Amino acid sequence: MAHNGNGGVLQISADDSTYIAVGELTSWSIEEAGEAIEVTTMGTHNYKQFIPGNYGWSGSAEAFWADDNAAQESIESALTGGDSTYYGKFYPIGSSSGDYWSGVIIITGVSFTGGINAAVGFSFSFQGHGALTHNNA
Repeated sequence: MAHNGNGGVLQISADDSTYIAVGELTSWSIEEAGEAIEVTTMGTHNYKQFIPGNYGWSGSAEAFWADDNAAQESIESALTGGDSTYYGKFYPIGSSSGDYWSGVIIITGVSFTGGINAAVGFSFSFQGHGALTHNNA
């Protein structure tokens, strides 16, 4: 069954106990990827051969900037503060109910955008640390 993302939520926590939502969220994305290690040998008839390598995940999120949102303020200062590691929960259709993904993230970039007749934008990118877990409700 298809779902729309209107109720999506991204929550972060510094200690995996108290989670706060990234305010004014407009989108988030997660990409999982696996490496393929080439093991081609002579005599394989010109076709490359591979074995699976390490797996990883990364992502990004976009929001309208909210200078009073604790999650945005924490993410904004994370890169210069020396600890940009958080626990994240990614709900595609709502918070605290339904399926979601979770894992440890390291903030790798923060951006702000502004323009004439436009809301100020806030976005950040992250690298997953360890496994990404799909939690079924």
